[in-house]
Amino acid sequence: MVYHKISRDIKERALFLLDHPDLCDDICTILGVSRHSIERWRDNKERFGDVEGAPRACRTHLRRLNNKQIIEITHLLCRDPSLLLEEIQEWVQVTKNIPISRSAICRYIKDAGYTHKKLKMRAAERNEEEAEAWMMETNSEFVAEQLVSVDETSKDGRTMWRRYGYALIGQEAIQHAPFPRGERWSLCPAMTVNGYIAKLAVPGSVQTADFTCFIIEHVVCPIFPVH
Repeated sequence: MVYHKISRDIKERALFLLDHPDLCDDICTILGVSRHSIERWRDNKERFGDVEGAPRACRTHLRRLNNKQIIEITHLLCRDPSLLLEEIQEWVQVTKNIPISRSAICRYIKDAGYTHKKLKMRAAERNEEEAEAWMMETNSEFVAEQLVSVDETSKDGRTMWRRYGYALIGQEAIQHAPFPRGERWSLCPAMTVNGYIAKLAVPGSVQTADFTCFIIEHVVCPIFPVH
């Protein structure tokens, strides 16, 4: 029998007519339902007080993972935030012997407050205690206006290529572009809290002699002029 929605009012009237057992077959014919459906409505009415069955809050899916297991997953993400859903799913199935879908894993992770975002790389050799000690010493000895930041970057013909694009489902996003790198340039800006105070642009890579000359002549000397 094809499923079709029957309103609560009709279900209530059907149960009212069941007080006359000889009408049961006629009720099934008129409503286009089976006797089993009517018996289920009556059972719901007796158990839950409603022909629709249990309240919606009672009909939700059971949680496959408990709070302790979800906390263990968050600990995994703290140690390795690059884990894929498939890897977490495999860990749950192997260590907890619980079959679970990737969508359920994603839902648990979101409920725990985690979102998927671009990774920020940090050196494994970084010593947090030493970095914190250096920051405290620097903050006690200097003010922001005394600091000059210098960094190096580079550019070639491929730098401006976009990394993401659009295409139809099932097709690759392809953009034709020249593969030669073109001319490479290296840039070294020096910046304070008030903005850039010097810059160096050279073709190719910055050599040690060029960088030293840039720091002495364009950064140090303007700040500490020799008379």
